[in-house]
Amino acid sequence: MNLKFKRNVLFLSATILIASMSVIISSCSSDEDTSDNGIRNALIDSVAESDEFLDYMFQFELVKSKFTLCINSLNNDELEIFNHNINNDEYIDGFIVKAELSEDMQLLLEYRDRLLSSAFYCKLEDTEKDKLFVDYFNCYSTTRSLVKDSGETLYLECWQPYQSAISTAEQRCSVKILGCLCTGVFTCPCVVAAYKEMDNAIARAKSEFEDCQRRK
Repeated sequence: MNLKFKRNVLFLSATILIASMSVIISSCSSDEDTSDNGIRNALIDSVAESDEFLDYMFQFELVKSKFTLCINSLNNDELEIFNHNINNDEYIDGFIVKAELSEDMQLLLEYRDRLLSSAFYCKLEDTEKDKLFVDYFNCYSTTRSLVKDSGETLYLECWQPYQSAISTAEQRCSVKILGCLCTGVFTCPCVVAAYKEMDNAIARAKSEFEDCQRRK
């Protein structure tokens, strides 16, 4: 399977998953009430269902899928060079262009800026902004199914911490990107570093999951 075909498959998968989130987010919303807490929760829900937030999260997931594919395609020497130059604007710009991610990255930053300038989002307190992203990824994790691979049984006590770790890594990455200052021509090295940190965290979680499976 060539790289271009894999990119198309990942794009389709990301589109389907994010499209489903507009329905899932509604089911994860807080119960309506008229208390101060209920009013604040309603504000969080309104942001969670807004075009600005969903556009940003869709693009975040799309770039994540393509970035992961590109990183996994590097050999050990190329990965070492990448890690060494992760804060080098010129190198990262070249990497993004070679990976055909420049348009996706610029769109991600555009959607990010729209979210940050959204009137409703700006009304949220810092703890509420954290809750917005935590709730999103908690809902998103419910779309990941427990499957069997080649007849292997996947144990819940291994699978659930693994999914939780993935959601935490993704949530931290999506929030970190919001605060990135952009200095590159095509992208922010800060954004790429955030995705790489997420990728490393997910890789560690996968290793722990596999160790847990082997102990059963």
